[in-house]
Amino acid sequence: MRLLIILVTFAAFTQAAPPQDKGYVVTFEDEFNDSALNSSHWQAQDDNRRDARNSPRAVTIQGGALTLTTFTESGKNFTGFVTSSGKFEQTYGYFEAKIRFANAPGMWAAFWMMPKTYGRSKDPAKATIDGVEIDIVEHLAQFGGTYDTTIHWGGYGAPLQNTRTQRNKPASGANDGWHTYAVRWEPEGYTFYYDDKLAWSAPKEIPVSQAAQHLLFTCEVKDKGWAGSIPAGGFGSATESKVKMEIDWVRAWKIPAAR
Repeated sequence: MRLLIILVTFAAFTQAAPPQDKGYVVTFEDEFNDSALNSSHWQAQDDNRRDARNSPRAVTIQGGALTLTTFTESGKNFTGFVTSSGKFEQTYGYFEAKIRFANAPGMWAAFWMMPKTYGRSKDPAKATIDGVEIDIVEHLAQFGGTYDTTIHWGGYGAPLQNTRTQRNKPASGANDGWHTYAVRWEPEGYTFYYDDKLAWSAPKEIPVSQAAQHLLFTCEVKDKGWAGSIPAGGFGSATESKVKMEIDWVRAWKIPAAR
């Protein structure tokens, strides 16, 4: 996830039909009803990222939900970073998850999509081939009931990276219970949804990825960054922390007219 924001606006929410009403075909789903992460669908990263360690210990399944917990032990921060890379990837479609956030300053949580080829050409003009980063929902504590939807392309860092961000402000509040977040990605462009209602139609000048992209559920930690400062003493232990991202289910559909 990259943090540069070039354009921020607020969304107006209007009703949109869910994908199953349009003859879409399910290509991937996980209800998280097993006792452990399905290794044919996902990999939990085990590496350092920003100011935390991505750890499988932070990734649990219980009560029909996948939970990523951010916690602190012996002064070190741990969190969860789950990806379907190499296991499920798709070009075009409708991608949706039901999520509940309980964030804290110094960290943020997201549901997003990436191609393996992102930024390969080091040329923003080739983003349709290289693919783009699609941030379906990006949430942090100080956003309150709002959340960001962002598309990045061209690479990371100046002068390559291009970014368009929409700050969505749903009436029900993104940090208030369970909500669904989705993107419909078609050859014609991207449209984003919150609780089956249209949140944002991305501007037509944004390049449309033609690359297969994988799914990610992630929490990231960065002190004194865009998410603010890590609380004094950290986030609490693995058993005590209340800083979580919970996913009830995730599904992907193939759009009939899309390849």
